[in-house]
Amino acid sequence: GVSGAAEGARRASRGRSRGPRGRGIATKLRGGHGAVLELWGEVKEMDVVEIVDGLIRAMVDEPQEVHCEEIQGGNRTRVIEVSVASGDVGKVIGRRGANAEALRQLLCAIGGKNKLTYHLDLLQDGPGGAYEQQR
Repeated sequence: GVSGAAEGARRASRGRSRGPRGRGIATKLRGGHGAVLELWGEVKEMDVVEIVDGLIRAMVDEPQEVHCEEIQGGNRTRVIEVSVASGDVGKVIGRRGANAEALRQLLCAIGGKNKLTYHLDLLQDGPGGAYEQQR
């Protein structure tokens, strides 16, 4: 089978079209369960957490358990911490890490435009109830 991120990337379409505010670049990503995420125009720094949150909610069975938070790691570095229900961790990571890698690649592309470095940390329940970070 093909991972959800790979399938979504295969079905992604991009081109110049008219968005809600006139001409811009539109990207439409179609995920599982008929979820569609449409991005228009420029991606601002404050929107990155919302984009990651929306993509991850489209992947998991318990979207109400998804929590994303941006932490400033340094002058030009941002860390996006994501926590999901324990049963959904595998869906976010994907087969051989494909979904997590796809999210990191997206963050790399957005960060390059904004001259920022983004790190994605997937928090999951570890031994003793503590969180373990997956980078």
